[in-house]
Amino acid sequence: MRRFDIWAGKGSYEGICGSCKAEVLVIDYPVGEKAQTLCFICACLPQVRPDQLAIVNIISSLFYELRLPKKPPKPKQPKLMKRNKGTP
Repeated sequence: MRRFDIWAGKGSYEGICGSCKAEVLVIDYPVGEKAQTLCFICACLPQVRPDQLAIVNIISSLFYELRLPKKPPKPKQPKLMKRNKGTP
């Protein structure tokens, strides 16, 4: 899952893959003058045959559902004031 999480952090957004038509996280890839929107599986595979699209759609959806949740930011600890030992 680490490779998927790294890929998902590079400007991905929810959309429809231009290859397998899965509604998952996608990234725009430049192809000539146009940009092609691909999911993680279609971006990693060099070419997807039409008979494999249903399987790729299911796998892409599973990756989307199994991605690691984002951790909430840690609250900042308040700083304690220091006492001066020399003054009464």
